[in-house]
Amino acid sequence: MKVYNPKNIKEALTYLGGKDTHILAGGTDLIVRIKDRDIYPKSIVNIKMLHLDYIKINGDFIKVGALTSVETLYRSEIINTYAPVLSDAVGKMGSPQIRNLGTIGGNIANASPAADTVPPLFVLNAGITLKSRRGKRAVAIGEFFTGPGENIIERDEFITEVVFKKMESDEVWFFKKLGQRKALTIAKISLAFGGRLSGRKLNEVSIALGAVASTVIYAKRTADFLNSKRLTRDVIDVVSKIIQKEIEPITDIRSTVEYRRKMAGALLKQGLLDIMYSVIARQS
Repeated sequence: MKVYNPKNIKEALTYLGGKDTHILAGGTDLIVRIKDRDIYPKSIVNIKMLHLDYIKINGDFIKVGALTSVETLYRSEIINTYAPVLSDAVGKMGSPQIRNLGTIGGNIANASPAADTVPPLFVLNAGITLKSRRGKRAVAIGEFFTGPGENIIERDEFITEVVFKKMESDEVWFFKKLGQRKALTIAKISLAFGGRLSGRKLNEVSIALGAVASTVIYAKRTADFLNSKRLTRDVIDVVSKIIQKEIEPITDIRSTVEYRRKMAGALLKQGLLDIMYSVIARQS
C-alpha cells in the first residue's frame, strides 16, 4: 500500500482517480475500516498538510475548510454566534478524542445517515465545494448523498470547503439527538430545526432528520405545514403527528421503525414547545 503526503491541493489531485485510492483526513473512519478489513486500499492520499483547517467570515457567509476538526467547530466563536445549530450538534458528537480527530469534511464524506454535522448543515442549506483536476464544483448538501455510505464524489475529486449563510437574529433553531449514552453514542435519531420567528408566527421552516432513513432527509411536508403558522399548543400537537406520518424510518441494530417514528414527533414537539415558552416569557 502506497501512502502519499502531498503539500498542496494541486499535488493531491494528481494522486486521485484510482479505484482503490482512499483519502486520509482525520482517520476516525478509514483506519477502523482498514483494521476491520472492510476495505483494502492500494494507495492512501494523506491530505492533512493541505491547510484546509479554517473558519472564515466572507460577507454574509461562513466558509469552513474540510479539514477543520469537530472540536475546532465546537470551540469557534464564529460558529457559536452565526451557526449555533451546528455548534450545538457538534457539542453532542462523540468523545473529546473523536472530536479532535474527526473533521467536518470526513463526517460529510462518510455519508453516514447518523452523521451529527449533517442535519444542521441541511437546515443551514450548506453548499459543499469539491475540487478535481477538471476544476471545482459546488453541490447543495441535500443533493450530496445517494445512500448509506454513498455520495456523489467522483474518484478524482475531494471536499475542500463547506459554505453556508450566517444565521440572523430572528432565526430560531434547535438540535435534538437520542442515543443510549448521550454524547458518546451514534444517534438512534437526530433532528435539526431552523426557521424565522415574527411574534409567534413561523416562516422559512426547515427540518432535517438523521438516522431515520438511508440518508439524512428533509421533512418537507412537516416544514410546509408550520410555515405561516402561529406557534400554539394545538399546532405543535398536530405537527408532531404529521412528522410521524411523513417519515419512513428504518429498523436496524440501534432502534426500530416504531421507536424512531414516535421519537421524531417527541423531539419536534419538545423543541417547538421550548421556543413557544421562550417567546411567552419574553412577552410577559
